[in-house]
Amino acid sequence: MGTVYAALDPDGRRVAIKLVHPAQAHDDEFRARFRREVELSRRVTGPCLVPLLAADTDAATPWLVTEYVPGPTLDRHVSTDGPLTAAQLYALAAGTAAALAAVHEAGGGAP
Repeated sequence: MGTVYAALDPDGRRVAIKLVHPAQAHDDEFRARFRREVELSRRVTGPCLVPLLAADTDAATPWLVTEYVPGPTLDRHVSTDGPLTAAQLYALAAGTAAALAAVHEAGGGAP
């Protein structure tokens, strides 16, 4: 859906900037989903969730900024170290479940 860049904010703090891919920026349905993602991200806090710092869903290229979380992407980890182990998969699943629970608690679940 987009590309994520590491950057520094005006105060020198490391942040992650997600820029929506141009093809999707022109898709009204995608923009509506992105807008909901941003609105929900402003309301949701909890374990395994990265705080939203800023966003512009109406820009020619929609974007959002979150706190920076150091570490490799899942794709890079698997390419470098091979498939996740059972313990790593459990930790990933538990973190994902905790984040989804917070999202649902904030009213972001599917109808």
